[in-house]
Amino acid sequence: MKEALQQLIIGGDQLTPQELILIRRLWFESYTLTVTEIQNKMQKNPNDTPKTIPLAERLVRVEEQRDCLRGLIYDQFLEPAHALTGKVQAMLEDGVVTYLAPEKCVSRHDEIQCTKNDQQLSFDSQGNVKVTKAESQLSCDVTGELRLRQCLTRKALAFDQIKLCSFDVMETWHNAMVQALMRKPPAGHK
Repeated sequence: MKEALQQLIIGGDQLTPQELILIRRLWFESYTLTVTEIQNKMQKNPNDTPKTIPLAERLVRVEEQRDCLRGLIYDQFLEPAHALTGKVQAMLEDGVVTYLAPEKCVSRHDEIQCTKNDQQLSFDSQGNVKVTKAESQLSCDVTGELRLRQCLTRKALAFDQIKLCSFDVMETWHNAMVQALMRKPPAGHK
């Protein structure tokens, strides 16, 4: 390691013993942090809840969106549910983008109306008993183009809040999908 570090130094200066101590400490801590993170990902239980965004930060992000997206009427029916932004946050943490069905893109209004504090017992990877929140099975109605469009807009807002994908990019894709849905099929096809 000492030779590799010496090659990185420009000017041919020798490393002092104090610098070597600091570099070894930095290497040790970065290695430990990386190994711990990998172990945590490997031992992850599907029942584990992802890290949630603090309410204050969530409110700041919503206000930023309202300021940026002036033409959008951002009300409680269009605001994405905390559970929806939590799912997007989990995608960001896991580094895996998964499909979110439109009926799972619930509004904050629907979430507030159906909030239950159900808890369940579960077991972690070591066999210990944990009390966790029961996952809500909220879904919204997507019948008709307007309701589908609102669900897709909430999805784009959730991705934008978490900064996984911008609102403009998601809306461009959603517009293309809705236009394809509205297009008349060729003769003889449905």
